[in-house]
Amino acid sequence: MRKHENYEEKGNLLQVKYILPIAVLLLGFLAFNFITKDRGVEVPDEPAGPLVITETIDNVPRAGPMSEDRDGTLIPNPDAWDTQPDEIPIAVTVPRDSFDNWSERVKQFGFPTGASSALRRSVEKYGALRANQCSGNIIVRTSETSLNIRSGPAVSNSVIAKANKGAAYDVLMWANDEASSGNRWFLLVDDRRKVVRGWVSGEFCDTSGVTFAN
Repeated sequence: MRKHENYEEKGNLLQVKYILPIAVLLLGFLAFNFITKDRGVEVPDEPAGPLVITETIDNVPRAGPMSEDRDGTLIPNPDAWDTQPDEIPIAVTVPRDSFDNWSERVKQFGFPTGASSALRRSVEKYGALRANQCSGNIIVRTSETSLNIRSGPAVSNSVIAKANKGAAYDVLMWANDEASSGNRWFLLVDDRRKVVRGWVSGEFCDTSGVTFAN
């Protein structure tokens, strides 16, 4: 009988020996979960003021918005960048006016030997007016074999040379017909030799290659 009681005592001791540590561990685990419950990494509060969004305008970083809403009132935000793009000056290349130094260009041309005084006067008269400046060339389209070159812009002026049919000639200036016929006349020049040739009527020429100052 005593031997049987010893077995029971030993069994009770074994139960206490193993169950007690397990119970302690279980209680410790539960206590740890309770203590650490909802206690993760703290997230910092949102900063006061509006959310700053960075964007790129013309490759320059900018931020916004410029103001924040407080109690329904828009108040400028001094910490925000200007969201409006800066005005960037654009270099515009303006074509050089080919007639800027017109008077100097006219002076480069001389007159053929024996040129009439009428031709000289006409060049001086119209060469000083910007409205009569032109450049380029004309092509003679007369039905005749040649076209008269005159000392002035009218048929009343003397014939001083001939312009060949189909030939192209450089021009230096133009003028309305002095006899009020409504036709334009053009002063032909030899641009290579810098010599004035005289005037021809645009009525018998292709003038599409002429550039006018105005």
